[in-house]
Amino acid sequence: MRRSASFSVTKALSAAFSGLPGAWGGAGLALVLLWAVAAGGPLVVFQHHSIWLCLALVVAVVVCKVMSLGALYRTALFGQTAGKEGRGPGGLQFALPEVRLILASLLAALFVAFIVGAGFIVFVVAAKMNDVDPVHGGTWTLVSAVIAHLFLLFILVKFSLLHAANIAQRKLVTLNALGLTSGQAGKLFAGMVVLVLPFALLVAGVVHHLGPEIRLAHALPYPWLTQGMNLVLHGGLLLLLIGLLLPLLVGFFASAYRQIETIRAE
Repeated sequence: MRRSASFSVTKALSAAFSGLPGAWGGAGLALVLLWAVAAGGPLVVFQHHSIWLCLALVVAVVVCKVMSLGALYRTALFGQTAGKEGRGPGGLQFALPEVRLILASLLAALFVAFIVGAGFIVFVVAAKMNDVDPVHGGTWTLVSAVIAHLFLLFILVKFSLLHAANIAQRKLVTLNALGLTSGQAGKLFAGMVVLVLPFALLVAGVVHHLGPEIRLAHALPYPWLTQGMNLVLHGGLLLLLIGLLLPLLVGFFASAYRQIETIRAE
């Protein structure tokens, strides 16, 4: 096993883009359902102002996202045999693999919460020992916040192959997923930046250019105009996020997982 070897980012990115048609074909209905719930659900909640509707929306979004991830990863990892792995028509399925995705995510979140809690305690103790206010500590607080965000980003990258491992190995995988990214975190992060950065810049540009129009609509005596502009903006960005960025990220992680597993087996 060659631990020093690493996967090819360009190969994983190429697989992500070339796999888009298959991803849309295999998980199209699940992606459309996720978009419809995420785009239309908030409007229903805002109109009725119900905490129960809000909770129901959160559950619905989680279920639809898990179905979409399950279908996308089955398609990316197993190709034409994805149906034999439990992928439903158009990606509409909810079986043991989806349950494992939820359990693995919850356990990973608990692990991260434990690490963050321990780090926060260390930060508070260190601040007290140096007679620094943990909340209004100026440079101390700023530096600590930057370190905390960088650490969370690092953890996110380390767990980036969690879902791929759970689908591919057909069993519950939690902390073992950290071993898959050993020595690969830099390349995984680079691939994530390549895929996410254009979307982030697009969102920033759209908000920057349409912000004045939305603020102007707030000043006009036509509430429906403001609501309509917000809905179009929200729905359009979600369409790109769910219909394009999500399948690309899944395709990238699935290809990286396959390459890393091949390297580890040598």
